[in-house]
Amino acid sequence: MFGELHRQRLADAASAPCDPHDLVLETHGQRLDRLKGAFKRRKAWTLRLSWLTLFRIVEEPSTSPKAATKRSRKKATKRQRLIRAAAECFREGGIRATTIKIIAERADVPIGNVYYYFKTKEDFASGVVASVASAAAKEQARWGALDAKEALIAYVHSALSSPAALSRHGGGLESLVCDLARESSPALAAARVLLIEEEKFVQRTFVRLNAQLESPERAERLAQWLVTSVRGARAHAQLMGDAHLVSSMRQQILAQLRARFR
Repeated sequence: MFGELHRQRLADAASAPCDPHDLVLETHGQRLDRLKGAFKRRKAWTLRLSWLTLFRIVEEPSTSPKAATKRSRKKATKRQRLIRAAAECFREGGIRATTIKIIAERADVPIGNVYYYFKTKEDFASGVVASVASAAAKEQARWGALDAKEALIAYVHSALSSPAALSRHGGGLESLVCDLARESSPALAAARVLLIEEEKFVQRTFVRLNAQLESPERAERLAQWLVTSVRGARAHAQLMGDAHLVSSMRQQILAQLRARFR
């Protein structure tokens, strides 16, 4: 029954007179209404998502301990990369020839981000000196836990490691101090303190060998001899440009050092 009624209504609609222009207008109007409705629904969802995002930011602030730790770790890593790159550039080309752009390229850090950590080359120089001081303090603390003889041997091995780098650029700390002195850098005083602290550490280690020392003055003389020998070996290797000299002179210094232990 309902099927026959539906077919009858379709037949009446087909036979009724109509204006094609009205049909076109009606079709366009329906399409416009549909598009307007879709736009309104999309706008409503956009606003809803915006509010949800805002509520999420309020509920989970970016200053949470986990986020802050991750952000600080990322900053520390980038700062370390910049300091390491600056130390390499200073050692290879000198402070005067090194630019902040060169350091940024070596560290693979955008130049705009560099100024967040370091404003000038002087800041880089201070950062490099502070990094060397921190590494030296950790190394000396590790040696301090060893026997006095083992600590002195470990010092010699560490000071005369990396023969290829020493033959090209010399001792890292001595070269840095000389470069800072040429530039009259404010970081020069702190760098010279590191040289003094190195000699004091060696002297304290010799003092631990009280049974073989006649007086503290002898410990001071022995410390000066060892430090001067190590630094002289590094300078000589750089002057000659021969990496094999580092290994041979290290063996000579160790042989003389062991002879004094007897």
